[in-house]
Amino acid sequence: MSSPALTREKSNIPPDLLQQLTTLAKFKDRSHKTCHETHLPILKYTKSLSGVLLGDSMIERFLTTGSSTQIAQLPSSLNAGCGGDKISNLIYRLLIMLPYLPSDVKVWVLMMGTNDLGKKKAVKDEDVDAYGVLVRALCEVVPKSNVLVCGVFERKDVLDDCVRETNGKLRGMVERLGDRVRWLEPPRLEKELHLDDHVHLNGVGYEVWDGVLVENIREMLGQKEVLKDNDLWKDLDG
Repeated sequence: MSSPALTREKSNIPPDLLQQLTTLAKFKDRSHKTCHETHLPILKYTKSLSGVLLGDSMIERFLTTGSSTQIAQLPSSLNAGCGGDKISNLIYRLLIMLPYLPSDVKVWVLMMGTNDLGKKKAVKDEDVDAYGVLVRALCEVVPKSNVLVCGVFERKDVLDDCVRETNGKLRGMVERLGDRVRWLEPPRLEKELHLDDHVHLNGVGYEVWDGVLVENIREMLGQKEVLKDNDLWKDLDG
């Protein structure tokens, strides 16, 4: 993890919130390696980013299964997904990335929670609270940025009721965090048509999700007309 002194020096996050993040963060070998070997080398040489995608394999696989989508091909964006990450693992990675994140991020896209599910249990309240701390921190990292929190998709190996309960908890968390944070209900997908395996989306599934993501990002940026793909991050007044 980055040194606490470096993180404090280069972060807008208040000390008490930074301490909460540090307490909640949990090391995972894959998270650590992916962050240091894939994400940091990009961030260290990136001065400007309009969008940052943070999450687990659902985000990461935009680079592979979902590579033909608009989201995957956006310029001025970083895909910081990591397979297998729980909420606590993403917090761990965020602490590493904090000193290197540009100050002009417009939108953070978050997809987390599927790895915190049990087969018959929704995400725990304490994990939802940790998610809320993460979102609050992102709002502090770039004070004018917005956060899009994506709901968890249904899986073949987890009861649908548990997923619905989880999304209800996450939606409630978002509603408590103010106007800069938006909830995105997952699009309705058919498991046999849109899943690659028990949890991951196939190419068609990513196309469906991509359409919803792009629409919501445009709305968050105040864009009221269809723009070219590479202009997605551009404000209409810009």
